[in-house]
Amino acid sequence: DERGKLVWRYIQIINQIQPKAFVFENVTGLLSAKNADGEKIIDLLQKAFTGIGYTLSTKIVNAADYGVPQRRRRVLIVGLKNGERFCFPKETHSENGEDGLLPYVSAEEALGDLPKATTKDNVSLKYSKTPQNTYQRMMRSNGSVTEHAIPSMSELDKYIVSHVKPGGNYMDIPRDVPSARIRRLQREGGHTTCYGRLSPDKPAYTINTYFNRPNVGCNIHYSEDRLITVREALRLQSFPDSYKIVSKNKQGKNLIVGNAVPPILAKAIATSLKEYLN
Repeated sequence: DERGKLVWRYIQIINQIQPKAFVFENVTGLLSAKNADGEKIIDLLQKAFTGIGYTLSTKIVNAADYGVPQRRRRVLIVGLKNGERFCFPKETHSENGEDGLLPYVSAEEALGDLPKATTKDNVSLKYSKTPQNTYQRMMRSNGSVTEHAIPSMSELDKYIVSHVKPGGNYMDIPRDVPSARIRRLQREGGHTTCYGRLSPDKPAYTINTYFNRPNVGCNIHYSEDRLITVREALRLQSFPDSYKIVSKNKQGKNLIVGNAVPPILAKAIATSLKEYLN
């Protein structure tokens, strides 16, 4: 994949600029990926970063552990130029509030105050409810939201979506549905979030770049027979409602949202990193 070369271009840029620190984020598959010679990519990365003068700390981080309403696991590598080893910030949230931490932020807690979604693009909608919790208050803008249009679905997708229960997936879909893929999934299992519906009392699963489709991830609204909107995906990524996406088309917006690092997680890392820079 040509995109794999961006990793090495990143190292070239770091080497040229020589910042005091860097933060590198990638999918967890990076830890098991190998090149054509059978060498582990992560080992080559660490060797390359060390070779240009950085001390590394690597960790798989779950965004939900820092208050993002989404189970998003990613590899973070933090490099420091001063020879110190970065200590990742302590988690602030846990599944049910164990160990004195706050409980995970659920999908309904994240989205429940948004106005009713529209079928029209480029419409600004007024809030119809007052914020009910800390997360909603943190996300609110001045009176209205944009990017809250319902993605279109085929009649077959509408039929499929109507049968999936909250927290459910393809196993809820009737066996007579004319889809070889669904029948195979029901028979063989795997891809458990496929055709998934959000559970209102739990965080979302990973928001990907195809959240406008029911067959790629858990993208069905927890209480309405529809897919989540761009605004709802932004909320689940922890972008405030004031955030404006600049893109020429719908899929471009989905790419921006699905590929992003959740701002709340980014803030936690940046706040800790600032202590080392000072």
